[in-house]
Amino acid sequence: MRTLGIRAEPGAINWAVTEGSVEAPVLVAAETAEAPASYDEGQALSWYRDRINFIIDQYQPHTLAIRYAEPIGKSRGTDAAHQRSRLEGVILEAGCAKNLRIVTGPLVTITKHLGSGSAKTYLGQEDLRGLDWSEYSKNKKEAIIAAAAVLPRQ
Repeated sequence: MRTLGIRAEPGAINWAVTEGSVEAPVLVAAETAEAPASYDEGQALSWYRDRINFIIDQYQPHTLAIRYAEPIGKSRGTDAAHQRSRLEGVILEAGCAKNLRIVTGPLVTITKHLGSGSAKTYLGQEDLRGLDWSEYSKNKKEAIIAAAAVLPRQ
């Protein structure tokens, strides 16, 4: 079974597809996608929906995990936070339209699915349960964690 994890940011999505088990995840693919800079917000959101549909069609995940922003923070009321929320909504709708199992939440919720003390501890490490991720950015690692956390248990 494959899973898709997404960590949105204003103006980009970081996504990862994993398979295997939560104890021994295998990374199938991980990328960052950005809509063309010339697009207005509506065009960009449509582009992201098309991109998510393409990823789902290509990799056929069973579950979609979206890593939401933490509920507290200085940037909650900013344009960037609103932009990220709208993007997360488009991703959520695309996953629901494809009949995927959906898991959403901030990192603390994702950690519960991962079955460990804190997902944040993994971010500073070179690997996630044997999966080498030393070359990936923090946001892409969060997408990988989200995807790995919703894998089945052995």
